[in-house]
Amino acid sequence: MKGKIPYGYKLDSEGRPILDPEKAPYVAMIFEKYLNGISQMDIMKWLNEVGAHSPTANNEWKHNTIGYLISNSKYTGVGGFPPIITKEMLIQVEEIRRKSHKRYDNNYYTNSNGRNKKFCFTAKLVCAKCNRQFTSHRVGNGKTINKIHVWRCGNYIVNNMVQCEVAVANNDLEELFTEIFKKFFQNYEALERAQMGKCKNSVESNEDVVKIDLEIKDHLKTKNRSSDRIVELLQQRTNELWKTITLDDFKETTKELRKIIKSLDRAPDYFDAELFNRTIKQVTLYPSGKVTFIFLNGITIHSIYKEYSKRKRGKQYG
Repeated sequence: MKGKIPYGYKLDSEGRPILDPEKAPYVAMIFEKYLNGISQMDIMKWLNEVGAHSPTANNEWKHNTIGYLISNSKYTGVGGFPPIITKEMLIQVEEIRRKSHKRYDNNYYTNSNGRNKKFCFTAKLVCAKCNRQFTSHRVGNGKTINKIHVWRCGNYIVNNMVQCEVAVANNDLEELFTEIFKKFFQNYEALERAQMGKCKNSVESNEDVVKIDLEIKDHLKTKNRSSDRIVELLQQRTNELWKTITLDDFKETTKELRKIIKSLDRAPDYFDAELFNRTIKQVTLYPSGKVTFIFLNGITIHSIYKEYSKRKRGKQYG
């Protein structure tokens, strides 16, 4: 027989695959544990703890090794291999994995190349207390079906000690954005006018830049010119230019948001990861339970989220 023989089998004297009495029972137990709701990570830990011989070179079980094993159809008896599991068991495993992947895909968006994906909340969630981005965690006991996808402040653990407990469940974030976008969609014209007013108020005129340039020029002509004053004027000039850039950025991002609004008949009743990625610049979460969604052009909508660590202790924000 050509190729690498799957874990759980060995070859007899004539080169035919037969069951390996030491390894085959572990294959059967891996499938049984997975079908009983035990995660691949916990199965991996169990195999390493009991000292089961691993198919890897360093004799250590890895997470992806479990994934490869439970997707191998040869264990059902195909290709001349003696069956270790039934075809029904493999079908059940495939269905569980399909649902699991579908659940995760709901939180992904596709990059411009159409291939690379990542969690849509990555790099968009910021802790108001620590000014740190949030990271993704799977929280709960050993059974996959009972674990919760949670986002925690990047400052959660520092030097093995809890520093910041600001956290939110992924499902809660999805529901929040769905509600927030409905408000954004229904009141967009008024929200845009208000944001435009804020931008215009921050930029009186480019005449301020001209005035500063003249003052710098005049100051350079004086005998007692101060380098500190020139630096101060240059900083003022930079600030004024940034105000203009902010207004220009608002106009550009507003065009993009208008296109998105026009492409929709109504706001979706479900969480749309692609829509979140295209419209949201940042989500800021506060320890008090307040959350702020900032859209690409600066439009801001506030709400309340269910703080995960407090919810675990039986407390919730409304």
